Amino acid sequence: MYLINTFLGFAIAQLADILTRNKGSETSPVKFDFVFFLKDTWIKILFSLMLSIFLSVAIHFNWEDVTEIFGQQLKLNKLVFLAIGAVPELILQYAKKKLGFLQPKEVEGFNRKEK
Repeated sequence: MYLINTFLGFAIAQLADILTRNKGSETSPVKFDFVFFLKDTWIKILFSLMLSIFLSVAIHFNWEDVTEIFGQQLKLNKLVFLAIGAVPELILQYAKKKLGFLQPKEVEGFNRKEK
């Protein structure tokens, strides 16, 4: 069940990326194109998904130790895995947009501006 929450968090972050994309950018189509999106972000998606899964599995197998880190006052529940699925993706989205991290130089004829 924890991996389902992880994947849901990851999917929510993907939707956020799609809904907040820069339609006015010279290096992306004005109308959303799913195939272009996948070609443009597949490296980031793969890296983010691996991070999310590895973090989820590590936290799941060490649940008592994780809750101990935050102290006895804080009670964590399984919904924390939604955040674990989303946070790596959101961080990588920011790094991709601001720094060009994990971004291909060219996608379907669209060339990137140098950062």
